[in-house]
Amino acid sequence: MPGTLPPVILGTLIQALSTIKHSYWVLIAGKIVVNSSVGIASAVTGLYQAECAPHRIRGALVNFYTVIQNFGGLIGYVVMYAVNKRTDSLLWMVPIGIQFVFPVIIACGSLFLPESPRWLIAKGRTEEGFRTLCRLRGTTMTEDQVRNEVDEIRAAYEEEKKLTQGVSIGQIFRGTDLRRTLIAIGLQCLQQAQGISFMNYLTITLLSLGFTNTYELLVVVFACTMLVSCVGFYLPDRIGRRPLVLIGSFFMLFSMLVVSSVATVTNNKPTGALGRLTLAAVFIWVLIFACTWGPMPWTISSEVSSNRLREKTLATAAWSGFGVGLLSNLLVPYIQDAQYGNLQGKIGFMWAGFSVAAIVFCYLFVPELKGRTLEELDVLFHEKVPTRKFSSYRISSAQSGLKETRSISSVHGVEKVV
Repeated sequence: MPGTLPPVILGTLIQALSTIKHSYWVLIAGKIVVNSSVGIASAVTGLYQAECAPHRIRGALVNFYTVIQNFGGLIGYVVMYAVNKRTDSLLWMVPIGIQFVFPVIIACGSLFLPESPRWLIAKGRTEEGFRTLCRLRGTTMTEDQVRNEVDEIRAAYEEEKKLTQGVSIGQIFRGTDLRRTLIAIGLQCLQQAQGISFMNYLTITLLSLGFTNTYELLVVVFACTMLVSCVGFYLPDRIGRRPLVLIGSFFMLFSMLVVSSVATVTNNKPTGALGRLTLAAVFIWVLIFACTWGPMPWTISSEVSSNRLREKTLATAAWSGFGVGLLSNLLVPYIQDAQYGNLQGKIGFMWAGFSVAAIVFCYLFVPELKGRTLEELDVLFHEKVPTRKFSSYRISSAQSGLKETRSISSVHGVEKVV
């Protein structure tokens, strides 16, 4: 295994190369390649961030991936607003060409990033992992505290290795790992199934609802999304992951119901007050998604996986979500189109139904992970702690010292906080 950092660099280089266009078919090939590179980056970036971040601010740092995505969306729509009235080849060359710049910046910056300390320790490079952790933790921890963290990571990895000797991809669907994998897959799939494909093509969505000043609206939407995404630095480690996905699905459900109800009443041509209501509902959906279901599936998926199987679990979950997204992108245009399914704006009722499913799924199966180290989460899942009791249980070995953490399979010190 090359580590978690090289795939990040590889993904950004592929994205940069995929912007070199000479013909229609090269354009199509570039689109395929860039989506593949996005898949690589999505599967690895959250993993890398989760393994490097201190547990107290892990949610905020993993959320940064989504903030940067939204920043990219804002730049994209500003560029489109600037060139949308052109009639020459610059209309499409400028938006595509400018995408070459950022992958190169990221790839060059990645050369200065440290390797994941957990990956280094898992590969037996303990001293290198120790030095990396010292660099990452800075002055917030003493050398002895960093050494204790290294010992805890190594002990947890050794025990996990014993439990999953000769691990294969099928291991993610066995034992306690099955629960963790299903949580990750469920979140990734439900992220796509609540209407993101409908909202991703906001230009088409707004035009279908009767709006004409789409690029101006999109710039405003993504500027607001950037601000809301920054709030996401604070929310996961304060409010928690579980409340965010539950609240997010509730508001997204409400917004979709408003959009579809107005579309039904006005025959997809909302004007006046109903037009403003529809626009407000679209804005609310996008902004709520930006600070809940945008970042949280990636944050939770990277945390919920066991140390030994994190790469395999996160990759499987990510590709499952992309599969749902692909199906959605292929089928939704036909479902909406007047010549086929003719749902048009009424398709929001379908997305609202998936938001109901997301609320039920998260309430029953998604535990609260706030404030836990990745090693503590291994213990909680190994002990089969019920979903709604994750935040009210304390691992006594975390208080009494490292000795009790050396054998996860023998940990019996999980007690309820009274």
